[in-house]
Amino acid sequence: MPKGKRKRKPLQLVLAPDCPGIDPRIYTLTRHQVNFLRLCCTQMTYEEIADVMAKGARTIDGYREQCFSILNLKNRAGLILFAIQNGLVDVKQINLYE
Repeated sequence: MPKGKRKRKPLQLVLAPDCPGIDPRIYTLTRHQVNFLRLCCTQMTYEEIADVMAKGARTIDGYREQCFSILNLKNRAGLILFAIQNGLVDVKQINLYE
């Protein structure tokens, strides 16, 4: 393995109950990208997501752009729909008033 490259651990997902099916593209995401996707389903701004994840704003921008590219999506609404359809979030547990 080249110096500076870490071996990537397989992604282990905890999915919402009654998830109809999983898009295979989900397994190409890193754990940070999956965490970012879950946080996108809240009413947090990208800046607030950066604070919660203890990352910089540019890192969060990178996660967003990588998710758009990997998942072939165009906006945050697409990210949210993807996360819900693939069981990354349980719609019943999303609190719209936080």
